Amino acid sequence: MYRLHRLGIVLCAGVLLLAVTAAPAMALNQVHVVQRGETLAIIARRYDVPISVLVSRNGIENRDLIFVGQQVVIPAVKSISVHSPGTHAVRVGDSLPDIAALYRVPLEMILFLNRIDSSSAIWVGQPIQVPVASIRRPQTPVIAPEPITVPEPITVDPDATSHRVRRGDTLHVIARAYGVDMRQLIAHNRLQNPDLLFAGQVIEFPNHADGAVLPVEPPAPQPPAVQEPPVPAPDPAPNQAGPQDPDSVVQVVEQGETLSDSPADTAFSWSEAQIVSFYGFPGIPFMGVLGDGTPRDVAPRIAAMAERYDRLNGPRSTQPAFHLIVGVAQAGPTPDGAWISRLSHDRIAEYVEAAREEGLLLFLDTQIGWSDPLAEVKLLTPFLREPFVHVALDPEFATERLGVRPGQALGSISADDVNAVQRYLASIVHEEGLPPKLLMVHQFAERMFRNRGGIKDYDAVHLSFDMDGFGGTGAKLNGYRRFALPTPSERPALKLFFKYDTPLMTPEQVQGLGHPPDIIIYQ
Repeated sequence: MYRLHRLGIVLCAGVLLLAVTAAPAMALNQVHVVQRGETLAIIARRYDVPISVLVSRNGIENRDLIFVGQQVVIPAVKSISVHSPGTHAVRVGDSLPDIAALYRVPLEMILFLNRIDSSSAIWVGQPIQVPVASIRRPQTPVIAPEPITVPEPITVDPDATSHRVRRGDTLHVIARAYGVDMRQLIAHNRLQNPDLLFAGQVIEFPNHADGAVLPVEPPAPQPPAVQEPPVPAPDPAPNQAGPQDPDSVVQVVEQGETLSDSPADTAFSWSEAQIVSFYGFPGIPFMGVLGDGTPRDVAPRIAAMAERYDRLNGPRSTQPAFHLIVGVAQAGPTPDGAWISRLSHDRIAEYVEAAREEGLLLFLDTQIGWSDPLAEVKLLTPFLREPFVHVALDPEFATERLGVRPGQALGSISADDVNAVQRYLASIVHEEGLPPKLLMVHQFAERMFRNRGGIKDYDAVHLSFDMDGFGGTGAKLNGYRRFALPTPSERPALKLFFKYDTPLMTPEQVQGLGHPPDIIIYQ
C-alpha cells in the first residue's frame, strides 16, 4: 500500500467505465542500452522515471547489478493520457506492472487501490483505479532556520538549586554565572553532549548541605584512611524511607498531591495501556491533525478521543499521546546532504513541556531521508532522557540506497538499522534508570523493511510496527494483519486518517477486531 497523502496525490472516489481503443502497451515504450559507467539510478534520472518503475517493468532482481549492453525498457510515461479521472481501461497487452509503469506509481499502489494482488487476472476493458496524472505533489514544507537570539544575562539567585535553560543559553554561560564547574554540571546531569541544550531543560546544581550552590574547589590532600569492616545498616522503620538505588527516580510529594499526580505515573502506566495519539507537524494541518493548533490546543481533543476508547476497552486504561514529526524529508538536497529538514530543539521542547504538563506521551518521528536512522535519533538525546518521550522511524523516504530523491521511490530500512537504534535507546534507559522506550516503525508495503527476521529483542525497548496507509477498511486491515501483528512487533499499531480513509473506522470497529491495536494513531 502506498500513502498517497504523503505524495500529495488525490484519488477520485468514483469509477467511470469507458471504452478505449485497444493498443499494445509496448507501443509507448523505448529501449535504453546500458553504457559503461551507468547505473540504474543514472538511467532513471536521465529519463525522469522512478527507479522502482524500471525495476518493475524490466523484472530486475538486483537494482545494483546491470551490465554494459543490457537493454532497459523505458516506459514513455509522459505520453500517457487519463481518459477518465482515476480510471484506466485495460487494453490488449496490458499487465498490472505495465499499468503501474505508465502512471509512474509503484505496483503496490495499483494493487491496494483495486484490492487485488499481483497474481490477479485482468481483462480488456476492465476499469483499474489509478492516481490522477495531472495532480502533483504539494511542496514539501521547508523548515526555515529560526533566528539566533542572544539571551539577557542570567540573574543569579544565590539559593538556586537549578537553572531552567532559556533560548540561547549554553552550559558554559550557566556554569560561569553560578560559579559552578562545568565538568561537575555535565556529570551531575548526565549530559552526553554538553553543547546540546534546549529551552525549558532544567540543569540541576550539585548542592551543598545547606542547599546553596557550592563552587568546586580542589580537594585538600588527605592521609590514607584506615579500612574498617562495614557496619550493616539497620532496617528502615515503618513509614521511613530506606537507602535509595542510585538509578531510582525520586518524586518529592507536595502537600495535597496523590500518587496519580506524580509526573512519573504517566511514564510507567503506558506499558499496559492502549495508546491513542494525534500525528502531525506544527502549523501544517495537511500533514496531520496535530498541526491544527498549538500542543495545548490539541491536547484536550486527544484526551477526548482516548476517553472514547477507554469506555470500550474494559479494564484496560488508555494513554493519550502527541506524535510529532521532527524530521521532514525534502525534495531537494540540504547542506549536510541528508535531504531532511529538522525541527528546532526549541520547538520540540514546546511539545515536551506540554506533554509533561498534560500527562501525555510524546513520539518523535523522523522521515530519515538520506540520513542514518541512528544519527537522527542521537540528535534527540536530550529529549529521550524524559521517561515519557519515545521514537518513531518512517522508512518511506529513506531512499539513499536507491539513489533517488525522497518521494520519487519507496524507501526502506533494515533490521540492522532498527537494532542499532534499539541498542542506543536501551543504553539511555539503563543509564537514566527509565522505564522501557517505545520504538515505532511505520510500514505499509513489504519492501519498506529489509530482513525483518533479523530484528533482535531488547528488554529495555518495546518494538511497535504501525500499519501506516489510508484507504478502504478491508485493505487497511489486511495490511494490519501483515505488518503490525506478526513478530517482532510487540505493540501492534494502526493509523487512521480523518480525511482519507474510506470510511474512517470508528472506535467501536477498532475495538471489535480480534486483536485490537495497542496503539491507535490519528492523522
